[in-house]
Amino acid sequence: MLRLVPLFAFVCACASAPPPAPVVPRAPGPAAGASAEAVPAKRQPKTQPVVPAAVPSPPAACAEFVAHATSGCAPVGPVRPALASALAKEDLVARDAALACLEAREELPLGSLRALRAELAPAACGDALVMPVLEAPAKPLGAELESTLAGLMVSARFSRLLADPPKLEGAVDKQRFMSFFVERLSPWVLSEAAAIEKLSAEGAHLAGYGRGVAAIAAGNADLRFVQMVRDVPLPDEMKADQSVVDAYYGELDQALEPRKVRGRDAALVGLRAFAELGALSDPRVASARALLNELWAGSRIDALDRVILPPLEALDASTPELVLAARLPTFYTKTWLPELDASDPKLLRALLERGVPAAYRAKLDAAKLSDHARSLYARALVQSGRQFFRASDFKRARDVLGVSPSGDLARLLAALAQALENGPADATELMLKGPFVRGTGDVSALDAEAARRGRFAGYAAFDAALVLALAPKQDDAAFWDGVAKRFERADKLLAAEPRPPAELAGKRAREFAEAARSTAAALRGQRP
Repeated sequence: MLRLVPLFAFVCACASAPPPAPVVPRAPGPAAGASAEAVPAKRQPKTQPVVPAAVPSPPAACAEFVAHATSGCAPVGPVRPALASALAKEDLVARDAALACLEAREELPLGSLRALRAELAPAACGDALVMPVLEAPAKPLGAELESTLAGLMVSARFSRLLADPPKLEGAVDKQRFMSFFVERLSPWVLSEAAAIEKLSAEGAHLAGYGRGVAAIAAGNADLRFVQMVRDVPLPDEMKADQSVVDAYYGELDQALEPRKVRGRDAALVGLRAFAELGALSDPRVASARALLNELWAGSRIDALDRVILPPLEALDASTPELVLAARLPTFYTKTWLPELDASDPKLLRALLERGVPAAYRAKLDAAKLSDHARSLYARALVQSGRQFFRASDFKRARDVLGVSPSGDLARLLAALAQALENGPADATELMLKGPFVRGTGDVSALDAEAARRGRFAGYAAFDAALVLALAPKQDDAAFWDGVAKRFERADKLLAAEPRPPAELAGKRAREFAEAARSTAAALRGQRP
């Protein structure tokens, strides 16, 4: 044990040390097969990105995506119906083939469809798709798109790291473990750590959306690294002694802390970029939040996930524009659908599937909205605030709805926004200071809505109980008794719903009441 822990600490500390400033060689001429370094913020001479040795090559399956024809196969007619038809395909390969055929269409900015293909293809294939465009674009790329392509390249390489850690099979004794650790695990740890350092440095030079994509990938990689090192199984003779296990993980966690913090900070940079973009649904955001929640459980970054909202109305997919609004990742909507009327309730409903871009939000803020559109926009803001813990989104939702919201849904959204608008400015403040840093939630409006016994009274009652539970009174059993009663009341009001709201993952409100009562009993030193 005494030899093992310092060795682990040494490896992890070395892996966490900040790298020297990267020195990237200039690219050779085209005949030598130059490739493009990501330098979008300011136009600089192209450099050849150095792929860290630890990054595996793209999997063989990527070749099928790269080989798809990009000319001579485009359907005749307007581009939007063809793009909507391609995006509606569920099969990844078929969808990519249809998108590839549209790359030569002049209606779309050069390289933007290649970026979209990299977004929608398997994550490990992203660089295989974007590198040909970065290396030899048919004409100069815009700075924003160049940064996006480079961010997708870096993200794809991050996704292939940490995929196949060495494993020690069979019975594990101390001697076998030490041999495995020195000969196989330590070299792998150092190699993967060096690759993360190099890719992180490349991503840090990007701008805009590309920087956000690279940052969230870097954060996820560092956090996965911490997970994997912690998951290395101990020898049986060590596991048999709990004091040894505790000492081992205590020193290991201390050694991993710098990397864990760096992963957190990079992930938070990425989350902020996606929040500012207006994204509401993105797998990279979901992955970052899950990792932060696992490794920083005290942050409660998922604390608002169970705030319940009524089901959305059915999606209208009757036009290509509505299909695109519902299926395009948020970054591309502003580029390909710039002229659409964001105040149209059908369009707003479609955008709630992926996100309402910041450019659309600015138009909505300046527009005279119908009650229907106002409720949909407020819902988008509440969903964004719930996902990214952004007080400004909740405040804006209240402003949009006004002092006298019209209708049950508008009143529920306004009441919920009022309860949460004094929370953290964003996920960064949440992780540093907790879910309520400027006072507790004001649930008076939610209580009033529950008392009205309107359509969404159960939602209001449940959300009020949940918000109060975010900032409990310390060591106060009576507080938890009150929360339990609130959940029980919510359960009765929600009983008319055909199924529990999706946010509850199949649970009933009474299960939350039982948990609150157990907490109260524990504080009183009683058995629940």
